[in-house]
Amino acid sequence: MTNMTKLEESKPDVHSDRPLCTDRGYLCQHCGKNCLTLQSLTIHMRSHTGEKPYTCKDCGRAFRELSSLRRHMVIHTGIKPYECPECGKHFARMNHLTTHLRTHTGERPFPCSECGMKFSHKGTLLIHQRVHSREKPFSCPDCSKECGTSFSQSGDLTKHMRGHTGEKPYACADCDRRFNNSGDLSKHRRSHTGYRPYRCQECSKAFLMPQHLKTHMLTHTGERPHSCPHCCRTFIRAHHLTEHITFKVFTFRKCLRPMPFMLCLRSSVSSIN
Repeated sequence: MTNMTKLEESKPDVHSDRPLCTDRGYLCQHCGKNCLTLQSLTIHMRSHTGEKPYTCKDCGRAFRELSSLRRHMVIHTGIKPYECPECGKHFARMNHLTTHLRTHTGERPFPCSECGMKFSHKGTLLIHQRVHSREKPFSCPDCSKECGTSFSQSGDLTKHMRGHTGEKPYACADCDRRFNNSGDLSKHRRSHTGYRPYRCQECSKAFLMPQHLKTHMLTHTGERPHSCPHCCRTFIRAHHLTEHITFKVFTFRKCLRPMPFMLCLRSSVSSIN
């Protein structure tokens, strides 16, 4: 028997069905993870074998654990057994209720080690930390080679990809319009329902979009943030400034007659040169 043969025989059988018992539980012979019970080892082994023995009869999706299937089934049954005692909202999962309750208590147990900002959900913290690390792990395969387009969140990449595919999976139930993300659909739905969630505290006027309320507030503060670089006029809205620059008829001192701004400007520059 050669040394190589002896070495091969001394290796643990990673494909063996027999669990390797240790003083701490059961050891996975594929990756070395220790599982406290034989059942948890059996479930863990499916991450190596790819086995998913629990299948949803409604949509065919398969799962490694029975508990995962049960959580998934709520999508089809609509059962939401966990009720918020503060507002009565129902949730399909207990952890979703736990997270929701923080909106009432204000609890934010997950602080950022870089800036101290706190979050109510660990996943939100992980996404926020990419602001500091500048990590953008989700790259568009269609345009990343050309312009380096990448994203810090997978959802942003999904929405971006729909710009390439033209997919618009979110359909309005009241008209034929479709949208590539749920947020745009929600905003559009307000045009049918008349729901205006953004209300001015000064005059109680309500708006569909937060940016509309922000612009409206300038009428109360008197602020006119958009200034014309060619005269002293200021405007509340950017498109009013654009119209002013593009269409307003100016009379320059070296012009004999009023003329559209861009033509007048070219004439004035030519005369100076």
